[in-house]
Amino acid sequence: MQAIGHSAGGLSVDERMCCPMQRERVSADIYVFRSDLYLQVTAGVIATEEGAVIVDTLPFPRETKALRDFVQRRCPQGVRYVINTHAHADHSHGSCYFPEAELIGHRRAR
Repeated sequence: MQAIGHSAGGLSVDERMCCPMQRERVSADIYVFRSDLYLQVTAGVIATEEGAVIVDTLPFPRETKALRDFVQRRCPQGVRYVINTHAHADHSHGSCYFPEAELIGHRRAR
C-alpha cells in the first residue's frame, strides 16, 4: 500500500500528515483504503462508467473526506452507491459525506 498522496493528483504533504491513510490499487478500477488512525479498518472504491461504488466508509471525517476527494478526481460521474456491510461506526459513519449516493445495507447500517 502507498500513502494516499503519492500518485498524481493526490494530497499534498500537509494533507497527508493530518490524514495518515493508505491506498492500494487492487486492479485498474478497484482501490482499497486503510485507516491508520483506527484499527486499520478498510473502505473500498470501485470506479465504473456509471459512477463509483464505495464499500464501507471510514470512521473519521478527515479520512472519509480524503476518500471522497479521491473519488471525485478518479470518477467524475460521482458516487452512485455506498454499501455499508454492517452498522459499526468504523464501516458506516462516513456515509453522510455521500448524499448523492444510493445507500445500500441493512436498515441498522444506514
